Amino acid sequence: MNETEILALLVALLVAILAGLAAGFLSWRSGRPVPSAALVGGGAALTFLAVYFAAVSAYR
Repeated sequence: MNETEILALLVALLVAILAGLAAGFLSWRSGRPVPSAALVGGGAALTFLAVYFAAVSAYR
């Protein structure tokens, strides 16, 4: 892997973490308990990463 690919992977990971945190926070603020909101945030982050890796594998 070259530097550009590593940076793209790190940016995708950062965006996935931020999307998961936002989804979890919004879920928590809408009245869900914290463990449930954490699962929502984790699911959102993993879904984002799955879409990113599927796009990368389809590109190659």
